[in-house]
Amino acid sequence: MQKGNIGVTTENIFPVIKKFLYSDHEIFLRELVSNAVDATQKLKTLASIGEFKGELGDFPTPGHPERDIMRGIENTSGPLGQGHTFAVGAAIAAKFMKARFEEVMNQTIYAYISDGGIQEEISQGAGRIAGALGLDNLIMFYDANDIQLSTETKDVTIEDTAKKYEAWGWKVITIDGNDADAIRGALNEAKTEAERPTLIIGHTVMGKGARKADGSSYEANCATHGAPLGGDAYVNTIKNLNGDPANPFVIFPEVAELYAKRAEELKKIVAERYAVKAEWAKANPELACKLEALFEVNVDKDELWNTYLDSFPIGTNEIFRERRKHDCSFCRPFQLRQDGRFPEENTFFQER
Repeated sequence: MQKGNIGVTTENIFPVIKKFLYSDHEIFLRELVSNAVDATQKLKTLASIGEFKGELGDFPTPGHPERDIMRGIENTSGPLGQGHTFAVGAAIAAKFMKARFEEVMNQTIYAYISDGGIQEEISQGAGRIAGALGLDNLIMFYDANDIQLSTETKDVTIEDTAKKYEAWGWKVITIDGNDADAIRGALNEAKTEAERPTLIIGHTVMGKGARKADGSSYEANCATHGAPLGGDAYVNTIKNLNGDPANPFVIFPEVAELYAKRAEELKKIVAERYAVKAEWAKANPELACKLEALFEVNVDKDELWNTYLDSFPIGTNEIFRERRKHDCSFCRPFQLRQDGRFPEENTFFQER
């Protein structure tokens, strides 16, 4: 088997953290993945191993993801940095659910983030909240390649990202993001953290292995940020990566073997999780009914949401209330009141 370098991207991390089968849509089996710009690659990866059945030319993520739960897209992206807030919100919701339903709702939230997202102010507030709440179920991968759309990042920011997140109460692990063993080691270390969210800073090379039409290096070049590698640049890049330009998307035998093996492991994991859930349901029938009702497709979510809205303080802006009826439908069971409390008992936050 040939060895090479890889980066912190979906196709490299996904086999490591993937803990669910896409045929199983029960949320208690799934580990959410949040990323504001990588959904297209995620779906292509799933399609290449036969787990996404739609037509790639028609799928609704032409660069930024559009929410489609049954296709594995948990959120619709906004500006850079919004993936941070989705991830932190999901981690809070997971803690909220675990406080009520114990180990059957024990998700880890993973997010892939970038230099641009790190720079946005929306990510600053999300990072502070995650650290203050001690969201140890949140792991972020930061692809630190030092390149953005038109400049190197050093031209617009000089902050020490590791120290910033440490100051917010995060565990920070810094690695060579092009080293697969380092990625796996950082993941394993992050999973043992029991008090803080974790940021894994992977120092990577933009356009790793890419070559220009004249054969010179295309690495660490701003032009690769948004422009396709066409013509001879594309051919030279595929050749440099030991691929065949005539058949560039071939799945190598060792990759097919890896995924086939993992699929069998997942079947065992899923069966074990179902068994744990069944035993828990027998021991906690009332909670089990509440959990099933919460995720029941036929539940009248509008009625439930209106009940939650009624718990808002008198005088709440009606325009705000009307907008709330249509926003964040997937997150409605976890929505905060205006006074910062959940409509029901506030178990998780009382513990904090």
